Amino acid sequence: MTKNCFLVRMEERHCADAQEEAAMLRIRAKALDYREHLLRRDDFAYAFQLRDKPVGLMLGMADSNNALDAMLKADPLFPYCHVTVTPVIDTEGLILEAQDHLKEEIISKERAAQLVHPLQRPRDDRSYLYITKEVLPFSPLLPESAQDEIFRKTVRSQDAHENHELEFADHNPVGRQIGILIGCGTEDDVMAHVRHCEVYPDTVVTCEPLLTLLHAYRQCTSRLQYLRRPVSASDFFTM
Repeated sequence: MTKNCFLVRMEERHCADAQEEAAMLRIRAKALDYREHLLRRDDFAYAFQLRDKPVGLMLGMADSNNALDAMLKADPLFPYCHVTVTPVIDTEGLILEAQDHLKEEIISKERAAQLVHPLQRPRDDRSYLYITKEVLPFSPLLPESAQDEIFRKTVRSQDAHENHELEFADHNPVGRQIGILIGCGTEDDVMAHVRHCEVYPDTVVTCEPLLTLLHAYRQCTSRLQYLRRPVSASDFFTM
């Protein structure tokens, strides 16, 4: 059975003081171990942590909502987080649905399938970025012809996904005009790549650095040491 893909965002609650922060960090270290376990079991296609915010970002793979629900609720951080789960489609799905709306073929079905990024594990020796590209809701005064031209530019921009040097993964949340790109490389290089896309002027773009689970664990334990708190041993990571 083909598993469905879900983008999972787990944002930790704000800590009121250093004592609460240290307690949360110890739980986070356990959660990172748990996520590495799911990654190795192929229940996560990838798992990252935002570098500058207490937020985990994972691509969950599950054949049912019940399976995904049980997997997420077993995460040690689950009781302490705001969690959002978003079903996503891939590049091929976005191209075909947009062309169906336009009743035009801009990119062939064969080409659309080739633009889908293969699932892969993050590498600890590479830098990653979380980029969102949103087309804001249209004004009701914007002619449909102008709206359709933005959809055409969106489709033509999908050709950029053949660049696997600067792109790690690409997803499109169901029911939203947002593209989510996991970039791979320096921020300057990846953002130059994003700005080169034809639809870029019609989007609002955000970019945030990511950490792999190993580097997130080391960031976590470094902060615990700074706070002079004990660090639990990991089943997967070294300090």
